[in-house]
Amino acid sequence: QEPKFRSIKKSNKVINQKLLSLNGVEGLILAIGFHDDGESYVVSDENLRTLNHSARIIDDNLFDISKIFMSEE
Repeated sequence: QEPKFRSIKKSNKVINQKLLSLNGVEGLILAIGFHDDGESYVVSDENLRTLNHSARIIDDNLFDISKIFMSEE
């Protein structure tokens, strides 16, 4: 994947307002494999492979997961 798709620029106005302003998002971004280079959050090749693999697993199981969390109780 292109390097421009491996980073989240902190200076991006929309990213700042809609994502980084949410409580806990920075910790989540770091926890899923990005690192803070000062101006952006960047994901390494190795972590990108792990993220892609995890996303495929979630996508493959999303229906079953949604049944658990969306059940009427």
